[in-house]
Amino acid sequence: MITLDEVFPPFALQISCGRVALRVLRDDDLPELVELVRGGIDHASAAVSRKAGYVDSGRRPIVQGTRNGPVAVDEHRVAVTPDTCVSQSGAVAVEGAEVLRRSLGIDR
Repeated sequence: MITLDEVFPPFALQISCGRVALRVLRDDDLPELVELVRGGIDHASAAVSRKAGYVDSGRRPIVQGTRNGPVAVDEHRVAVTPDTCVSQSGAVAVEGAEVLRRSLGIDR
C-alpha cells in the first residue's frame, strides 16, 4: 500500500535535535493540540519560550481583527539574546530531505 509520505513528500521531512522535532502536523497530533488550545495555548507557548531562553520584554495594547470585528488585546513581547539562549545539546538530524528534494526537482 502506498504511504502518505510517498503521496505528499513534505510528510516525510522531520528535523530534530534532542527531544525537539519539527515535522508536518498529522491527524494523530490533533487530540494533543485540542487539549493545548482548551487549556490556554498562551501558557503552553510561554513555557516553551521560557525553556528556550526567551525572556519577557514587555506588553503593549494592540487591536486584533477577528470574525466579529476588531478586539483590543495585550501583545506579550519576548526576546532571546546570546546570553539567555538555551540551545539543545546534540546534533541536528534531518530525515526525508532527499525525498522532498527529488519531488521538488532540487538536485544536490
